Amino acid sequence: MESGIEQRQLEEIKARYGIGSRSAGPGRFPIVLIKPSHYDDDGYVIQWYRSAVPSNSLAVLHGLIQDCRERKVLGEQVKVEIRSMDEYSTRIRTDRLARELKDGQGLVILVGVQSNQFPRAMDIALPLRVAGVHVCMGGVHISGSISVAGGITPELQEAMNLGISLFAGNAEEGRLDQVLRDAWSSQMKPLYDYLGVMPSTQDSPAPMAPANPILGTIGQSTSVEAARGRPVQCAFSTILAAPGQEARLRTVEELEHIIRRNLDQGVGQFFITDDDFSRNPDWERIFDRLIEMREEEKLNIQLMLQVDAMCHRIPGFIEKAGRAGVRRVFVRLENIHGDSLTDARPAPNRIEYRRMLREWKHTGAIVFAAYMFGLPGETPERVRRDVRIIQKELAVDLLEPCCPTATGGNSEALNEYYTPEHMETVLRRAAATGIPLEDMMALLLPFHFCTAYEKIDPLQGGYLRRRSRTDRRSTLPKEKFVQFYRKYGGELIYKFVGMAQLSWRFHRFTRRLEREPDAKKYVDWALMPDSEMDGGTLETPRHIAPVR
Repeated sequence: MESGIEQRQLEEIKARYGIGSRSAGPGRFPIVLIKPSHYDDDGYVIQWYRSAVPSNSLAVLHGLIQDCRERKVLGEQVKVEIRSMDEYSTRIRTDRLARELKDGQGLVILVGVQSNQFPRAMDIALPLRVAGVHVCMGGVHISGSISVAGGITPELQEAMNLGISLFAGNAEEGRLDQVLRDAWSSQMKPLYDYLGVMPSTQDSPAPMAPANPILGTIGQSTSVEAARGRPVQCAFSTILAAPGQEARLRTVEELEHIIRRNLDQGVGQFFITDDDFSRNPDWERIFDRLIEMREEEKLNIQLMLQVDAMCHRIPGFIEKAGRAGVRRVFVRLENIHGDSLTDARPAPNRIEYRRMLREWKHTGAIVFAAYMFGLPGETPERVRRDVRIIQKELAVDLLEPCCPTATGGNSEALNEYYTPEHMETVLRRAAATGIPLEDMMALLLPFHFCTAYEKIDPLQGGYLRRRSRTDRRSTLPKEKFVQFYRKYGGELIYKFVGMAQLSWRFHRFTRRLEREPDAKKYVDWALMPDSEMDGGTLETPRHIAPVR
């Protein structure tokens, strides 16, 4: 594959930015890992005081760089310092980084860059490159673009022309060693291409995010990988090559080691990021080890999993998941219709979904569900009807719409689902199935808030939006000081009042629900066993036990 830049051009860029060469010797070498955010419609960085989801890419890279430091890949006398920052919860001050790391006195790695994050990653990288800071960028946009296009795409060529080094593929098996050595000697290559062969995760360094970015997330959770790779591809996925299609498994002992290291730094909530944990051949051994740790050692371990919608057919899977500490589960739902749009009968997989979701609810798990809206030919009414079916018939707590086309299906579905009336229904179901109401409220409120006030996907959201006047997309002008802060201050007041009113409403509702003697007897279509439905559907509502 063409590197995309000649050596002569690279030397010209080095000369332009005043980057000199040096040989490795005694000293300090800071490495800064940054997970970039992306811009909103007004060109401002999306950022929160507490973000919703931890960055698995950041944890993986931090663990790999720690391993490089422990193996002293830059020599015995070099002190490698590591910082990890997630821009979704931390403001990135490129001016300060540029002063600190100027003239090649360190390395900035932009981690896990997705396509919607690439413009922001470029805006972070440019002032650093002007200051002579070494910058390396990796992630699914780089790997996927090269893989799909069969070479360097124009925006990647632009990055390399600025002296940004690109990393394509996975970074295990010591592949970062050369990047660090090249940065230390100021001889970085334009492209580090490892797309050909997937590395094994056996004996690879454990993902290990430091406490600081973990504390910047809601729930203060961190990510864990039991396996990497995507053995089953979604038809709408355009990035096929980044994680690979062959699953690469970690051992039970490795996972236990990762969990214990996090427990030692006060982190006990884990998001297992495997696309489908139920397909891991070692799922039972992993659950059994976690059950031992929870029940015999009394360790406070709580998990979130991504699973297949048919996982309830695996004997013992959901029951052991509950004992192992699974308190949140993410499920992908497919079609919920019958043979036609006018067919009122539930589709066969809708019946399966009902059974599966009820089983998860009875373990005390909060259920997140992804559903594909906005397919070609779908009308807004069809989207609304799908949402009403999910609300009434399926025990889903938090809905994550997926929209592959620009039809507006996402916003339509979000606004229809996260109504205050349905949020009360979700809380009633939580009370009936033993889920702590405060845990459910801690998720429902920000999901509703992001939908109704921030107009943003809740999984990209968090608590209290932060906005800096100077952190705007480079192609847009900076707003005047007074104009910016007058608008920003007005928005904060409006959102704060709206959130306070909503919080007070649901505080009163949950207190009333806790006093209701029959709250645990509540039943509706979603919680009702199939044997008691008498052939009913959404169009033939049945009496449900109310909360008085």
